[in-house]
Order: sequence, then C-alpha cells, then structure tokens
Amino acid sequence: MIGEISRTELEWFERWVEQDHPVRYAEAARRVVILHPGTRWRARQASPGELPYENGPDDARASDEQRRLLEACLREAVGPYARCSFALYAGFLTESDDGRSDGFDEPSGTWYRGRLNYVLFSGELHESAYAGVDLRWGSGRPFVAGAPIPMVELSYLWSDDHSVLVASPPDTAGTIVLGPDTLLDRLISLPELHAREWRASA
Repeated sequence: MIGEISRTELEWFERWVEQDHPVRYAEAARRVVILHPGTRWRARQASPGELPYENGPDDARASDEQRRLLEACLREAVGPYARCSFALYAGFLTESDDGRSDGFDEPSGTWYRGRLNYVLFSGELHESAYAGVDLRWGSGRPFVAGAPIPMVELSYLWSDDHSVLVASPPDTAGTIVLGPDTLLDRLISLPELHAREWRASA
C-alpha cells in the first residue's frame, strides 16, 4: 500500500539529493547506466562523476521496453513485495496546492522543496516502480471526462535496506542503477536495455 515515507528515509534522501551528482556514488562499488533512446556512450569523461553519454536530448525518457525490463529485473533481485521509497519529480505540479488542482490529491505524499521539487512515498516494489506509478497517476488511471491528469515522473527508487537504488533525475537521458552484482550483470546482459557499466570516480 502506498503511504507516507518514513522520517529515516526522508532524511537519507535529503542528505544527498542537492549534491551536484545526486547519487551516492561512493557507497557503491559498481553502477550501471541505461542509455535512453537517442543517447550515445561517451568513451572519455571530462570530469569525475560526469554522466557518460553525449548527443542525447536532455529530457529523453527510458522507453516503455526499457522500463518494463528494468522493473522485471528489480523484481527478480529484491522481490515484488520489497519495501521501497520513491521520489516523483513534481516540477509539473502546482506547488501552491500540492498538485490538487492538477488531479494529484495525495495527502500521504511528503513534499521536498529544493532546487527541484519532489513528492516522496513509501510502498512495495510492485506499487512503487514504473508500472505502479503509471497505474496510480498515469495512463493506467480510469478515464474521467474533464478530470485533470497529473504529470509526474519517477526520478528515484530505492529499497529500504538501500541495497538497490534507481536514479533518473530530471533532465538526464540515462537511468543509473546501483545494486548487487547479480542485478547489474543481468541488466548488462539484456541488449534491449543499452546498459553499460560506469566506472566513474566519486
């Protein structure tokens, strides 16, 4: 059941989200980047931590196939009922009424207001990842004539034990995955994902 994020997880998120590279690089021995459509791998990076792609539109999203495959791999890795926290980018929502005028009436959501605004929740993986977010707020919602449809994007998803983190910050054209070797190796093995190991320095 989707509910309020815990204070512990909110504080964990707040500690790193405002960094220039808002993923806890130093805490992961390995990370994988899934390149969204239209992006190309950069063989050499100009600076440590720079995202390793070029010539891609800043707002390119992962394809439906990439999201489906990534979610399936996450379910294999931690199970569909693993407790997770997740952050939706809220830049498209009306801030003054917490998105209610946009059809986003979510009193259990915790708003984080910083350089970018997010709404945070807690839920099981099958509710928190792409399919669950789409079912609750996207195209999976029942159609009601004249009712507004909120625009939200899943930007961050992490398991409560912090063994897995998925990050696709706004205006980036790649999805970063931190997790156990079995998960990362599986992602790299799927050609449809266009996933590459990223050995960036912290």
